[in-house]
Amino acid sequence: MTRLDPVRVPRSLPRGVHGLDRDVVLMSQRARLLEAIVRAVAEKGYAATRVQDITRLAGVSRSTFYEQFADKEECFLAAYRGGAHAHLEQVEAAIRRTDGWVGKLREATRAYVEVLAAEPDYARTFLTEVHGAGPRARAARVEVHSRYAELLRRWHDATRAEFGGLPDVPAEVFMAAVAAADEIVAARLREGEAERLLDVIPTLVYLHLALFGMADEARRELRR
Repeated sequence: MTRLDPVRVPRSLPRGVHGLDRDVVLMSQRARLLEAIVRAVAEKGYAATRVQDITRLAGVSRSTFYEQFADKEECFLAAYRGGAHAHLEQVEAAIRRTDGWVGKLREATRAYVEVLAAEPDYARTFLTEVHGAGPRARAARVEVHSRYAELLRRWHDATRAEFGGLPDVPAEVFMAAVAAADEIVAARLREGEAERLLDVIPTLVYLHLALFGMADEARRELRR
């Protein structure tokens, strides 16, 4: 199952004098703080999470936290953007390595959901808790949704160019498809069914195909 690692640096440092460059140390501390805020917010919720919760989970001092981030919000935004970027990269990679237009959509959807299923803390933090993390977090969420909507639009344009006969789709439909997919997954999380996230893949593929004017393909997906 796909794992998400937005910051690829050593998470643990040698004890005592280690001779590592300061940049490596700072990157390691930052990576641990980003992972820690995801865990803390998933466990306690954004509003209840304190800086001390983050530093405790990261195994760093409070002063180290403030060397990296101005406050909890800045740390959360960095984690959100970094995680979303790594997540989108995995979805794009699934599209590139798959043949056939319906196959590309199916595998991209699978990659999207597999990351969330493999990283339940990430899923809870960024699909449910982001709503209560303030206006900057909500704006970042819109930005991320826009990137996924653009990915879907490019896929749809390429499908139309090859096969023809597909309707032109308003830009708002792509944003609606992204929001709907997130809500379907978030509903599973709210119901305590994170272990069943993979079950929603056929529904999401059907949703996208139906919204994009590919009714026959959508019906075939449900019969797979």
